[in-house]
Amino acid sequence: MDGPVSTTLYSAGLFCTADLNPLGALYSRDHALLHARQQNCDDLCGRSTENIHRSVNCFSGFLGYYRAMTSNRFSFRTLVSLLAFFSALLSLSGTAVAATETSVVISQVYGGGGNSGATYKNDFIELFNPTASPVSVAGWSVQYASSTGTSWQVTTLPTLTLQPGQYLLLQEAAGAAGTTNLPTPDATGSINMSATAGKVALVNSTTALTGSCPTSDPTFVDLVGFGSAANCSLGSPTATLSNTTAAIRTNACSETATNSADFSAAAPMPHNTASTLAACSASGPTGLVVAAKATPATVYTGSPTLLTAQVTPGTQPASTGITVIADLSEIGGSSTQAFYDDGTNGDVTAGDNIFSYSTTVSTVGTYTLTAHAMDAQLRTAFSTFTLTTQAPPAFVTIRTIRDRREVERVLPGGEGCGCDSGDSRGDPGLYGIDHTAFVHPDWQ
Repeated sequence: MDGPVSTTLYSAGLFCTADLNPLGALYSRDHALLHARQQNCDDLCGRSTENIHRSVNCFSGFLGYYRAMTSNRFSFRTLVSLLAFFSALLSLSGTAVAATETSVVISQVYGGGGNSGATYKNDFIELFNPTASPVSVAGWSVQYASSTGTSWQVTTLPTLTLQPGQYLLLQEAAGAAGTTNLPTPDATGSINMSATAGKVALVNSTTALTGSCPTSDPTFVDLVGFGSAANCSLGSPTATLSNTTAAIRTNACSETATNSADFSAAAPMPHNTASTLAACSASGPTGLVVAAKATPATVYTGSPTLLTAQVTPGTQPASTGITVIADLSEIGGSSTQAFYDDGTNGDVTAGDNIFSYSTTVSTVGTYTLTAHAMDAQLRTAFSTFTLTTQAPPAFVTIRTIRDRREVERVLPGGEGCGCDSGDSRGDPGLYGIDHTAFVHPDWQ
């Protein structure tokens, strides 16, 4: 999630989100203010009717603070938009509010375990601690309901404390297919989740939730509505999943409070408490960066060139499983050509995040190529580079040169060429070359 904008705005409560695109640049610049966790405004989004009324005064103070922060950019149109935003909160529809940065979050949901075509034998739910402090999950639970269901099934979390950047893996029901066991789970449940759509909640109690979208429950911590059929989610639900895809949080250290934006559908990648810590730093997450080039960038056809892509890993969490591919179809190669960081295929040093591929081009032209880097955290980066290939110069033997002046220009000897004899036709000259072999017969 976005970090606090002031040290006076920290809180352990919830925050609200809304589509404020009509605010244009004002929203783009100051959206973090709308996500601020205010010390006395933990119930800004309203968990009950009493809390809604109580939060009006809080919102008034917040509005004044926001005006002070935005100075003369605060307009009547902005005021109306903000009031509309707050008014929308009072409706408390099926679009839920988000867990704060001071809490553990759901980082992955997979319901296709043991189904046809699945790799893993079990469904699972993965949690992650994005905060800077240890968080105890003793007495907590994860709960599941079908996409439109009102009955919630419960799996109790183990009594442990998650360190910053630590994962927790909850194994659920098994199917008849699948070939691979999950990493050792930290807890085991028996929930048989849908492979395509459903709702998973993180709750700081073990009491089953009630209702189709019980986000006003005071024990509610986080929620993922997966699949377009889910009737409760943060913002809009994730993409519809399958037997081979999980809903994976793209960046567990930064959240928009919209499931469709925060999660991607990809091959499941479960982590447990023994997995490498991926702590989030105070400076915020950084994305994957790649810079590609060809060395040399201009070559003759038939000559090799080394294509390289230097990758700067992302942070929060740290990039793992980095790969680089490029579309080389324009130069007669593969459209998904892998680059290597293992000391092969022209790579100089293994493991230095410089991915390489040596290739030879047979066609003449100037080509704009694109390298695509990606990591296991589903971040991507692109870099374009140019490669120019030219036909090599024609090979001409000396015996084909018919003009004596060409002989003098090309070979040592003759006028101005360092020949130590005035007669360049017969004297071997300075370099010991018999020039008569290269002179037109008419000149001899």
